[in-house]
Amino acid sequence: MLPLCQKLGDQFDDLENDVLTALDATERTSSAAENFNGQVRRYTNQRDHVDNNFLGLLQFYLNHSKFVCSSRLDRKNKSPRQILTETDHPHWLELLGYQRFNRAAA
Repeated sequence: MLPLCQKLGDQFDDLENDVLTALDATERTSSAAENFNGQVRRYTNQRDHVDNNFLGLLQFYLNHSKFVCSSRLDRKNKSPRQILTETDHPHWLELLGYQRFNRAAA
């Protein structure tokens, strides 16, 4: 038996469950950084010059666009802003003052 297990006794299992739950809820930063870099690369590879205005618009778009698919059900069909603030918001184009185009039903 492990010394910590002996010392904590019956509380060890509860502590172990709490630690595992915390690890599951913690974002792996290298994965998040690689995901972000991949998203930015898609837009910057197509341009010769990337200025701060473009990066600001890209940041706004990525923060307000919904995740279409996600391995985490609590993130599916939510934007990073919705996840962070736990509130809904209009489409990102409407936030910029534009009106979304809706196709007529066929």
